[in-house]
Amino acid sequence: MGRLVRIFSRKDPQGNVLLYQYKKNTDGSFTQTRKDKPTRDFKIFNEKQQMISHVFFDNIQNVKTEWYYFYNEHGDLKTQQEMMYKKEGEKWVPISKDGTTKTYRYVYDQQNNWISMETTYNGKPFELEKRTISYLE
Repeated sequence: MGRLVRIFSRKDPQGNVLLYQYKKNTDGSFTQTRKDKPTRDFKIFNEKQQMISHVFFDNIQNVKTEWYYFYNEHGDLKTQQEMMYKKEGEKWVPISKDGTTKTYRYVYDQQNNWISMETTYNGKPFELEKRTISYLE
């Protein structure tokens, strides 16, 4: 299905291999988990193979981080939201009430490729990236 299942690096002295497993969900999305080490981390992708959420557990700090991704009509990332939780007893409690949000706004050329991307972080300007695209005639 064109999905990454294994990564091997010759530069790694231990010869570590990263293995991924996929599970198709009933709504057409799929879940990716790492199988080369015991972890509860996972990513969920929509039917267009765009990542829509990522859950990461820091077992040392006992913190769970959840990222959610939203896309515009061009398939470009529109909003990224992050929430962090700390385990208290058997419940996960938000560390901050609102979390963090990155928002992306684009300017597109006539070929529908973005040539300017403005990023805001919690509503404040964060980054502006511009690019020039040359097309063959």
